[in-house]
Amino acid sequence: MLVTVFAAPAAVRRYAAPVCSLAVLLWLGVCVALLLLPLALSYAAGSFWLKENAFWEQPLVAYSQEMLLLVECVSASTGLLSTVMYSSDPTFNVLIDSFVRQPAARSWMIDANADGKTDVMHFNFSVPVLDDEIVQHVRLALGVQYQISDRIRLLTRSLILIDAASPLGGSSLSLDGDLNLVQRWPMLDRVTYVHDRPAINFTQAVGDDIMSLTWPRIVSDYLDNDGAPFVLTAKVRVPVDRIVYRPAVLEVLKHGWIQYSSCLALVAAVLLPIYGYSLRHQIVSTHVTLQSTGPVAAQASRERAGFKKPLF
Repeated sequence: MLVTVFAAPAAVRRYAAPVCSLAVLLWLGVCVALLLLPLALSYAAGSFWLKENAFWEQPLVAYSQEMLLLVECVSASTGLLSTVMYSSDPTFNVLIDSFVRQPAARSWMIDANADGKTDVMHFNFSVPVLDDEIVQHVRLALGVQYQISDRIRLLTRSLILIDAASPLGGSSLSLDGDLNLVQRWPMLDRVTYVHDRPAINFTQAVGDDIMSLTWPRIVSDYLDNDGAPFVLTAKVRVPVDRIVYRPAVLEVLKHGWIQYSSCLALVAAVLLPIYGYSLRHQIVSTHVTLQSTGPVAAQASRERAGFKKPLF
């Protein structure tokens, strides 16, 4: 039993035609179609030129030890409003000394998969309130440092803003949420973005004007001891973020070439068999010549046929 390990054609069939003939016109049409038809198909399919792309990365987040706490209470006996404030800035605490009540603050980070990045941040604040004080409104601003470094290098300081209010008083507040990046436009590929200003600008409170640093001001700047304590607990998760960026020229060309080559393979698989069928069955008129593949046999075949050199 013999096994075929290699096979080669004994002769090459060549098709020739005059310059001004239907066969040459068909050949030119097939060449143009192989060049332009894949381009038209890939462009019509959409997103031929890659304008934006995205990748997934878990950011490196750390608590920057910046905080501002505002607790609004109402007296159950007199109905008068009172405000409890505390910040991480000692100078600002001196300005608001009459409102300051130091809470028992704790914070800890959890790296569940030991990859060096924080997965969950826990915060716990125990605020001292009087016996007849009922907490109705809690505001908390926490400064964090946010960093990504895969394709885009971004280092910024951000705020975790908590604002909860209820007409019914409570003794505690528990929160559980995710920290996600919100983009208004794609970032540029391979570009470093650094925004290292403090998340809470305590220097806005100058002199004795403590009203110059208000909660609406903090939010707007960021976007453009006797009774049982009030306990505020916050759990902030740090999931993997989807980062949108504007790709570089080489990535755009690579993406376009992949789409073009896939459409080219599809068009060639359809056009080339039809073109070969039309030549083999003489649907268009051509001159057919058989040429042996061996060098000696090929020379003898050309001399017998009267040709001194190959047609193509």
